[in-house]
Amino acid sequence: MALFFYAVLPFVLIFAIGSFIPADDVEVVLAAVDEDGGTAAEELIAALEATDGFEVKLDYDRREAERDIRIGQLNAAVLVPEGFTEGVDAGGATVEVLLDQAASDSTLVRSVLSDAIDGQAALVTVAQEIESAGGSDAEALARRAVESTTESEVEVTTVGTETEGSNYAFAAAGQMILFMFVNSLTAGAGFIEMRRKGILSRASAGPVDPGDMLFGLGVSRFLIAVSLAVVVTVMAALAYGVEWGSLWVLAGIILFFGVVSAAASALIGALLTEPDASVSVGIPVGLAMAALGGCMFPLFLAPEGIQIASRIFTPHAWALDGILSSAYDGDTLVDLWPNFAVLALWAVVLLTLAWNFAGRTMRRGSR
Repeated sequence: MALFFYAVLPFVLIFAIGSFIPADDVEVVLAAVDEDGGTAAEELIAALEATDGFEVKLDYDRREAERDIRIGQLNAAVLVPEGFTEGVDAGGATVEVLLDQAASDSTLVRSVLSDAIDGQAALVTVAQEIESAGGSDAEALARRAVESTTESEVEVTTVGTETEGSNYAFAAAGQMILFMFVNSLTAGAGFIEMRRKGILSRASAGPVDPGDMLFGLGVSRFLIAVSLAVVVTVMAALAYGVEWGSLWVLAGIILFFGVVSAAASALIGALLTEPDASVSVGIPVGLAMAALGGCMFPLFLAPEGIQIASRIFTPHAWALDGILSSAYDGDTLVDLWPNFAVLALWAVVLLTLAWNFAGRTMRRGSR
């Protein structure tokens, strides 16, 4: 069971979450259904084909387009009805856009399609005005007029890495932090079992310092957390092409959060009296803190109050932010000193609590 949570489930979740994040070269697959066959319809479809990010498929009728939208083979379809060209010549025509309202990208697809269709409509309108005014070469003049009115000083900057592996960076980092903490909490059952069987009491009767035993148990939990992080780091890089940014930052976050996880494991092992309780309590607590800390969804999607709470009540948010800031933005150890300071504070508080509770338990010879 431990090996499943250690080496199988993290990678299943990384793949599942990473697969929902679109790659950089994803296109909108669009069907163009031409029921008109006129010049205006052909010009509209040509304009859609020339739009960046669109893959236009032509061999469709309305029924086929609706079917493929339902099963996810198409993002949308543009239906050019019969009489469209006559309507354009008369000064007004309508096209129909078919899409799945429940799809996560439906709003974006609708917006991009509207812009493309509106751009073609503006071109046609200007051309008609120039032609009605007696201008020659109306289409060329209209194109120049539309281009001159739509120019802007907007500067476009692409953020993030250009590798496909970046799609899995968030998923890999989130699951690494989640399972470091959850597996450490469930490992607290070993400490409880040692107390119940009297192993700690018998060891304390010999020339063994209680502090050494607690330190050894803490180191074992620390190694569990760090080894899992190393496995996820290496496998995510090899299997999914994840680029982690600065290895110094990654190593620092893993070490600091490993101490936090080990301290939490020791604390839950000292507070609870049943081995099964460490699982029944540790997993819900660990998952709740991971969810609040942004390991399951990007925190920027959450309300501002949730974002503030995540940084107050969880170390996960600081650890995850440090890893992703290094991977996406190239932040260094110096840039991320607040993250390390907060993780160190969490480690000191949890270690202090764990030391006090575990020490009392061992001194009482409690089982």
